[in-house]
Amino acid sequence: MVFLRPLLALTLSSFLLTWLLCLAEETNYSSSKIGQGYRLITIEDTPDGALVGLLQVKQKNNIYGADIPLLRFYVKHETENRLRVHITDAKNKRWEVPYNLLPRQQPPPLKQKIKRFRKNSLSVSEYSSSELVFSYTSDPFSFK
Repeated sequence: MVFLRPLLALTLSSFLLTWLLCLAEETNYSSSKIGQGYRLITIEDTPDGALVGLLQVKQKNNIYGADIPLLRFYVKHETENRLRVHITDAKNKRWEVPYNLLPRQQPPPLKQKIKRFRKNSLSVSEYSSSELVFSYTSDPFSFK
């Protein structure tokens, strides 16, 4: 019985120390920002009612591997209840499920002469149809 109290105190101390260290590590990871994101550099409305644009990386970093310098995005209301957002590498093709296996409309080719944003401008826009709304900010690019 004499040995149980020091053993219990040691066990509790070890548990508390471990818990505090885990809490401190979690705080360090959640407060660090990784990268600057992308900025919207071009955007256009397509004849079929979609949005097509280019996104440029603001500052390269290699934390998760090489950043893709230029992304292409395509947004379209496909049905009353479905909004499609398609973001891909603008320069290099990637594998996708073939369109004949999963029928869907292909994004149109991007024209190069489009509305350009000034480098430091902040633009918030909405693109809506029925109950779905696509809102975006141009710099840093984000959408909801």
